Amino acid sequence: MIDKRRTDEELAAMGFPAATMERVKRLVATSEFKRQVPPVAKLGPRTTGVDYLYPRRRPGSARR
Repeated sequence: MIDKRRTDEELAAMGFPAATMERVKRLVATSEFKRQVPPVAKLGPRTTGVDYLYPRRRPGSARR
């Protein structure tokens, strides 16, 4: 779902129940704040928060 970017239809075809997929989506959305980069001093050539970004979703947003 997340790492392989599978759609709901693909996961349902693999045998995952819809309730489980919705629960996982909700858990990921509610723990989104844990992936945000804290403010830190820049010590190297790469910029934290720019060069190390993960895709962010807000709770309730639809992935398309």
